[in-house]
Amino acid sequence: MTKEIMQELNKIDEELQAILKEGNKKLEAHLQEVETAKANEKEARMAVIKAKKDAKASVFAKANQDFRDAKDVAEFYLDKIDEIKDNPYISKEEHKAYSTRIKSSLDKLNHSKKLRAGELLKELAEIQEEVAPVLQKGQEILHNLQHDILKDNAETTTAKGVKVHLDNLEDKYQDYTLVQWIEYIYRQYQSQQLINYTNERGNK
Repeated sequence: MTKEIMQELNKIDEELQAILKEGNKKLEAHLQEVETAKANEKEARMAVIKAKKDAKASVFAKANQDFRDAKDVAEFYLDKIDEIKDNPYISKEEHKAYSTRIKSSLDKLNHSKKLRAGELLKELAEIQEEVAPVLQKGQEILHNLQHDILKDNAETTTAKGVKVHLDNLEDKYQDYTLVQWIEYIYRQYQSQQLINYTNERGNK
């Protein structure tokens, strides 16, 4: 499931990157036109200065008109850049369609993994149910071994000759971490939500 979802997302990403590349390509083409127009404007300005020095009215008038034309063209392309640089590469409808595809893929993954995680939580609870009585049985046998067989009541005698029971003298199995860990995880509100989700939607 995860692999298929990632493949679908990669496919969508490739489609979007292609759209972005095409859009940027068009923008770059317009930017190149701006640079060309600016170069033409600069060249036309130099021609105006030269024509003015030559003191020929007709040549100056033509050079001046060429300069104005070049300047107009440069401004046209600059305005065009401002107009298109913020234009979206896709329509709102296309955006919605892509967004729906992405979210649908993520929903499928989330649902699948929630069910799996819920089942793992149930399995943890089963492990706890299996382990707890065995630990309890072992503890009972250790108690009998010490108290009934060894005849050791886990007591010590004080300086005054009084017998005092000490818990640390009990021969007990100490490692209850597994059942404690599972109990902690299982009791979390989020764990209960996940189990409820699994129970309610597992067969849908």
